[in-house]
Amino acid sequence: GFDQRVKSVLLLGLGGGSVIETLREEFGFDAFIEAVEIDSGMISVAVNEFDIKRFSNVSLVHADASDYLDTCKARFDLIIVDIFIGDTIPETATGLNFIHRMVDLLNPKAKIIYNTMRATMKRETLDQITDGFAKRGLRVRQMKNVESTNDLIIAESEGE
Repeated sequence: GFDQRVKSVLLLGLGGGSVIETLREEFGFDAFIEAVEIDSGMISVAVNEFDIKRFSNVSLVHADASDYLDTCKARFDLIIVDIFIGDTIPETATGLNFIHRMVDLLNPKAKIIYNTMRATMKRETLDQITDGFAKRGLRVRQMKNVESTNDLIIAESEGE
């Protein structure tokens, strides 16, 4: 099962809401989820086509993820990054400011799961993200070939 110590999740990039569906239905995971999505059209699709509102304890925020990170005061046990425009991650979401702001919002013993698409992610961008986490003292590993097209970067903060 999923780590039940996780009480709060920040999801950057809602898309159709499949990540929320996976957490709730496959992992039986009922922690609070704050989902940030820049595209109001996607939010409508998630609500109207995929019935994302059937899940309780979910907050949908219409905002740019980097603007959200700059103003967010909350702390999270898990941050999931699933930001794509088409099949490419926008540069703002791979920059060090973005990386550092996410790390700032982590509770002790928390983790970041960063979804990347192998075909479109440059090696140096991947290195920039992993190095950004590592330099802030997080333990970083990669899970390759998730659903055959994606690599996950998993960064974990140490306990206090």
